[in-house]
Amino acid sequence: MRVPSEVVNVIDAMHLTDSESYQRTFEPDQAGRLQPGYYLVLWKDEIEVSRFDAQADYVGPFPTRRVAEDVLAFFCR
Repeated sequence: MRVPSEVVNVIDAMHLTDSESYQRTFEPDQAGRLQPGYYLVLWKDEIEVSRFDAQADYVGPFPTRRVAEDVLAFFCR
């Protein structure tokens, strides 16, 4: 089962708010830490449950949720 991409709000180096407004702890598998802001989370193809760790690639930050959602909509057409 493929988990769709989503927009998240990175709050600090270890916490984000997902697209369902749940606060999550995360460990991005990328060099350095993510700066606060809105990101697209692109899930790897073969995951069953979305975890905000090495299963995800983060694109951003975007200045607002709306901008991030518009970019996601553009790529999902």
